[in-house]
Amino acid sequence: MNFKTSQSYRWGLASLLVLGLVFGSRQHAFEGSELLQHRDGQLALYNTHNGEYINIRYCDVHGIWSPDAAQSFNHFLRCHADGGLMPMHPHLLEVIDRIQDHFGPDRVVHVISAYRSPKYNGYLRSVGRGVALHSYHMKGQAMDIRIPGISTRALFEYVKSLGVGGAGCYHGPNFVHVDVGPVRVWGS
Repeated sequence: MNFKTSQSYRWGLASLLVLGLVFGSRQHAFEGSELLQHRDGQLALYNTHNGEYINIRYCDVHGIWSPDAAQSFNHFLRCHADGGLMPMHPHLLEVIDRIQDHFGPDRVVHVISAYRSPKYNGYLRSVGRGVALHSYHMKGQAMDIRIPGISTRALFEYVKSLGVGGAGCYHGPNFVHVDVGPVRVWGS
């Protein structure tokens, strides 16, 4: 192995180690939390843009995810504007499950927005929709939701109380933003 190859190899290994530490520690922060102990592994979602509905058991009693479920969620939560796909962050889906279970496992979560392609996100910014330049929607880490029969205020207060990421309240269009980025709150 020559120097250049050896150096590339070391950088590659170092990158994998860093990624493992970053993602490993993020998963660890969720795994022992009360949040994940109070979900049933079943999610019922309705896409408000295309009328699709999904009701799926995504993990077993031990928390082991079904690969088929992950693929189904990725397709269901695709960008409604251009069909773009992104793997959705599993912790986001677990948080949404926890929210659904809190308000009643028989309730259906209405999804206003999940994955957003960079192109569509840019379009929304250009028409003044107030979306973030580096939106967590583009990373598969955010959803805008509502639950019929639950006030936007009650939904927002509960999401905020979880303290697991972003919680944004939008009264005009009546939805709550949920993400698994850093903890922050906006709207009231």
